[in-house]
Order: sequence, then C-alpha cells, then structure tokens
Amino acid sequence: MSDLSAESSGSAAGAGAVLVGVDASDGSRDALDHAFDEAHWRDAPLVAVTAFEPPDLWVTSGGLVPSATALQHAAREQAETMIDSVVEARKARGAPVPPVRLLVREGPAAVVLETLSTGAVLLVVGHRGRGALASRMIGSTGLSVVLRAACTVTVVRRSGASAS
Repeated sequence: MSDLSAESSGSAAGAGAVLVGVDASDGSRDALDHAFDEAHWRDAPLVAVTAFEPPDLWVTSGGLVPSATALQHAAREQAETMIDSVVEARKARGAPVPPVRLLVREGPAAVVLETLSTGAVLLVVGHRGRGALASRMIGSTGLSVVLRAACTVTVVRRSGASAS
C-alpha cells in the first residue's frame, strides 16, 4: 500500500497541497496520475480526496441501508485500491511517486472539493467521457469546482480521449 497518512480536518487540510478528487472512474485514475506529477513538479504535498453521500432514505425494501460509517469505510477502501494501483503503475514506468494523504469526507463531491480548495495550490479532477456528445461537456462536479474552487483547477481528460 502507498504512504497514506492520517486525515486532517477542516478546510486547512488541503493548505499548500495539490488536491485530487478520487472516485471509482477511469477519469479519476487519470487525474490522480496527473496530480502525482504536479505534486512532484511543485514539491507540494499530494492530498487525494474522496467523498461519499449517505442516501436520503435509510430504509429500503431490502432492509436498512448501511451506516454512514460503513459507507465511509467502503469509500476509503475503494480510494486506497485506486491509489495503490496508480502508485504501482507509476513505479513500473519509473515515474516519481511522492507521498499521498487520503481524506474521506461526507457530502457532495463538489462541495467537499470546493471547501478543501481553500489554500491549496491546485485542484485536479477527472473528466468522465460519456460518448461523443456528452464528452464535449464537463461533468457537474468538474463544472462546479471550476466555477467555485478557491484555487486553480485542472480537469484531466481520459488518456486516449479524442482531442477533436
């Protein structure tokens, strides 16, 4: 496993850092790879951020939805798996692998990233390609952070995505 250190709290958690939003998407994987480079080039800490949202309704026909703690644990495991995968791929090709800290926060991804962007040097998010027409538009989280983040934002397109 990569060097995932303890969480900090509040918006200062991303101060002076390169932040990267991490979810289960391939676009997020590309954003994380790019963020490793940015952190290395800037000699800045790298902070990966994943957000989870408990459902509005906690009772389903199948019973109770998992607790917020269980959802947080699942989000952390998913993010750690992705980080470890990107770290191994970077090591295999000889790319720099600066230490990364993982923050897991409850709330909408855009709001979590915007809050943590205060004092950050850069926020990196992935672009989710959803076909020819939809790929020309930025996703709702990407658009929100581009408009509201307190730092510079880089939206990384998928590797091999058409530039047209």
